[in-house]
Amino acid sequence: MTFNSKFSRSYNNPKNTVLKDGTIIKQEGIEAGIPHCYLDEEEIYILIKDFEILSMKYIEDIIPTRSNKYFVLAKKEI
Repeated sequence: MTFNSKFSRSYNNPKNTVLKDGTIIKQEGIEAGIPHCYLDEEEIYILIKDFEILSMKYIEDIIPTRSNKYFVLAKKEI
């Protein structure tokens, strides 16, 4: 799973519309008008509490635009 981080530049962009609970609507670019959810590490643990997290990586891409994401590999027993 991939989760947007609240440390991303787009989350903190004052041009975007903030809804609630870490959700924004971008106002510019090809994703204008599309809601995006942003989480911090603690919120990810809460969201996927029923899964066993096998690995979690935090990546900060700088080029072409600053974008911070969590990459999570998890499994759930059936």
